[in-house]
Amino acid sequence: QWQIPAGISIPAGGYCLFWADGTEEQGITHTNFKLSKGGEAIGLFDIDGVTLLDSIEFGEQETDISYARYPDGSDNWVFCSQPTPGATNSEPVQDPAPNITANGSNAAITISTGESLQISVSLDCGERAGEDADWWIVVSTSLGWFYFDVSSGLWRSGIVSTYQGGLFELGTFNVLDIQTLPAGEYEFFFGVDLLPNDSVDFESIYFDSVQVTVTE
Repeated sequence: QWQIPAGISIPAGGYCLFWADGTEEQGITHTNFKLSKGGEAIGLFDIDGVTLLDSIEFGEQETDISYARYPDGSDNWVFCSQPTPGATNSEPVQDPAPNITANGSNAAITISTGESLQISVSLDCGERAGEDADWWIVVSTSLGWFYFDVSSGLWRSGIVSTYQGGLFELGTFNVLDIQTLPAGEYEFFFGVDLLPNDSVDFESIYFDSVQVTVTE
């Protein structure tokens, strides 16, 4: 535990910067502990050391990206595009926004086995352009999972990333254009995972999905 030294006060609507760097010798606003970039929890307690006033449990952090309440004082915690120590918190980072459609629709559709189906994807990479990611284009069917193999343009059995590499703006790109599909339920997914390890990491993935029902 670390106690805020006597003499420090914060006016209403004001700010105070504490350095969680484990070097108290640098001044009264430097703590005796550090915070892990990999994520942990921190709490603010009343003077009795027992009554919890506020706390936050955070995940893995990114260099030069702040994690803050937005807007100030709200319960909404977000990654912010620019650190602003001693000032109001900046606007949230614009995250990637994958989009997937079935016959041009973002909503669920129903077609018959004789109707054509076109699945298209696009990506607005926000402020994450160039960041390495796993790209996923997969479908869940009654026969299991299939993924889109971008090198061949074919769908193959399993769950494998379609592409590994930096994020970029992707205009509308067709990944399936078929005239006959067996009757059943299909759910298509398009996502980008910012932890590129060829494994689906739900804490770092941004995705969109669309359902297709094919009837006899």
